[in-house]
Amino acid sequence: MSMFDNIRCEVPLPDDFEGDPLFQTKDFERVLATHVIRGDGLYLDDGHYETVPKAERPNPDAADGTLEDLKGSLRWAPNLVHHPEAHGIVNFYGDDAAGTLHEYEAKFMDGQLIGIKVRTDFPKADVIDSE
Repeated sequence: MSMFDNIRCEVPLPDDFEGDPLFQTKDFERVLATHVIRGDGLYLDDGHYETVPKAERPNPDAADGTLEDLKGSLRWAPNLVHHPEAHGIVNFYGDDAAGTLHEYEAKFMDGQLIGIKVRTDFPKADVIDSE
């Protein structure tokens, strides 16, 4: 099984797909990083996890150190860093609830999003990993 990075697309997709907000791509470093496509360009989410105050957790009265106490104890604090050097095409893909693969390519120039189109020529062998 090979590594990949995630893409979170925050712009409408050309086929109106609104499934899982995280797609996969093999067009970056393949280190499980998350990249974000926004209307104004490509970003790296260089965030971190932070501790949620006990009063804000789902079970604030749970005994310390129990599993119930740990539920909701961490949350992701995003830190989006713009990729001003992004230039070219980024391919990304993901499945809908029925298992249908949705494939796209996003075009960037000087860090700015030019457009996204549905990809119909995506080589299926590249997205199927075998052990």
